[in-house]
Amino acid sequence: MIPDGTRVPKPPQPIPERILPSHLAPQSLSVVVFGPGHGEAIVVVLPDGTVGVVDGCREPTVLDPVREFLEELSREPGRQGQPLRLGFVCMTHPHEDHYRGLGRLLEAFRGRVERVWRTPDVGDRYVRSWLQFLKHTQKDRRLTPEPDDVEGLARIMAEMRLATQEHGAKFLQLQHRMQLMEGVMEGHPIRILGCGPASRDLDTAQITLLGVLKGLKRGRKPGHFDPNAASGALLIEWGQARVLLAGDLLCRKGSFQGWEEVCDDIPGPVQVIKAAHHASLGAHHDALWTRLQPTLAIVTPFLHAKGRQPPRPKQITRLSRDSVVAITSEPRWRRASTHPRPVFGTSRMRRGADPQVTTGGFANNAMSQVPTGGEADARNAVAVSLDATGKLLRFVLAGRADVYEPSAGTYGTP
Repeated sequence: MIPDGTRVPKPPQPIPERILPSHLAPQSLSVVVFGPGHGEAIVVVLPDGTVGVVDGCREPTVLDPVREFLEELSREPGRQGQPLRLGFVCMTHPHEDHYRGLGRLLEAFRGRVERVWRTPDVGDRYVRSWLQFLKHTQKDRRLTPEPDDVEGLARIMAEMRLATQEHGAKFLQLQHRMQLMEGVMEGHPIRILGCGPASRDLDTAQITLLGVLKGLKRGRKPGHFDPNAASGALLIEWGQARVLLAGDLLCRKGSFQGWEEVCDDIPGPVQVIKAAHHASLGAHHDALWTRLQPTLAIVTPFLHAKGRQPPRPKQITRLSRDSVVAITSEPRWRRASTHPRPVFGTSRMRRGADPQVTTGGFANNAMSQVPTGGEADARNAVAVSLDATGKLLRFVLAGRADVYEPSAGTYGTP
């Protein structure tokens, strides 16, 4: 589907290099999803101006798009020159493409964070377990996070402890049915709920990790442990507006229940969904999606969707049948005439890219003049603002974000 100006506003053209606070509607529920091609970081601006950050996707080198946006936000009229405070900082789960840079953010906002949320049992014990896992699997780097990412997780734990113990931030566990925040804003009730993980999935994840470590110590080959098994999700409700930030919550597999355990408690409709686990097939709960009827689905690619990484073309085609699908970074899919195509971009080849890979570019986009990768993709983002009736007021693409629709003749493809 394509934004038609009624259900989903048409995004500004030419596509801007980055999201600015002026792109958001005032006194609205606004969400900015940054997705440079590897993970995601989300900034939430509530109707009264409260700002929250959910996850982090990159350690800042030259550019941190989240902190850049927050600095711009702090200069907005009405902030009265006061240092910006964060109403909440949330880590949905301990996977490096969702926590990179979050510790540095907490460090930069020491004493200015009001609430911190993370899943239970993701603390010092988990960090120690990861370090042990890393030690025993150094010979196979594919199985382990980079050392800097382990240190980044340790930094998050230290900063969250500092925020709560020394600076008065309120700590709550992100888990199913947990009410994290509530109040009234602009005359309408607002609340943020945890929609996962289920408590038994957390127990299963912890037991699995400890079991893998026990086997490693006994000289066995590394078993499988998936950090996404401990992923949480957030539901933001304001009046009739609903936004689901689905983290990397997966569908049922073996003893892991995932969406099956939590989906019945998520009321529909939901106007905006940040698709779970980069819109992978293993994270798509078809019955829940049908019931929620999202108007807009925002997808963040994993590793630029190279190889068989999500999102895959058939899944985007599937989602596009009922929703407008915005992807924060152009996927590097193999060339095929049946693949979904960018609506606002023009097909071209990246400089130095694999000639078998098709990407989308922007004729009038400032980012199209910048070499891709690294800092060039850092500002890729999608922003949306809703009013209390659930109407989408604004929809903005930035950097290499675009709306993807199936190519002609593929709408019936499952």
